[in-house]
Amino acid sequence: MDLLPIGQFARLSRLSVKQLRHYADLGLLPPAHVDDDTGYRYYHPSQARQAMSIGLLRSLDVPLAVIAQVLSGTAGALGQVRDDLDSELRRRRRTLAALEKVMADGLPSAQVRMVEESPAWSR
Repeated sequence: MDLLPIGQFARLSRLSVKQLRHYADLGLLPPAHVDDDTGYRYYHPSQARQAMSIGLLRSLDVPLAVIAQVLSGTAGALGQVRDDLDSELRRRRRTLAALEKVMADGLPSAQVRMVEESPAWSR
């Protein structure tokens, strides 16, 4: 068995030991083996792909529930992640453009026209 202790697997997968334990508790990335006597967790090198995928998706702020769908191969899950990120990027670009305009031109001014009206009860 070519199993790696959790610390070594953490370095390989670029996740912390704490993250690996959390993902194992959630069922996203269970260890390949847990020693009955010590409770030490061991991972198989082939699990590194899944671990790195989780790390990359988390770096994009993808929620863990969505990551579970992506990892399980739910049809369209990764495409939905891409679409959501594209939408968020467009929203942020609009916000940045608005900020650039305010910084360059100041606050937008609106033309105000005062109109005097008689009260509704006197009509």
